[in-house]
Amino acid sequence: MTAAAIVKEAMADGVSLALPPAGTIKATGKQAAVDRWLSVIREHKPAILAALECHDDAEDLREAFEEAELPGLTVHDITHLDALWRVADQIAGPDYPINPAEAFVLGGDVESG
Repeated sequence: MTAAAIVKEAMADGVSLALPPAGTIKATGKQAAVDRWLSVIREHKPAILAALECHDDAEDLREAFEEAELPGLTVHDITHLDALWRVADQIAGPDYPINPAEAFVLGGDVESG
């Protein structure tokens, strides 16, 4: 299971994952759901950290361009970037190799394949 899939499925199960300081992952939600996901989160911690950091970096990038773009033309919040990733994932699937230029266009950062 990929880090993105883990984050998506955990969210669907009511578990929110966030990045507090110091390279940790904060899981919040109903305790039973959090408990179900803890071993998976621990097992895939480096990849999940990278995915969450990528998401945060994409939000920072989006904020930097927000005022320069044409307001009102489309939604320019993080949900727009999330939607782009969902569509790309549906079209390409989980095993499609993505290069750094493509990741940048989708608002991400690729460190490893």
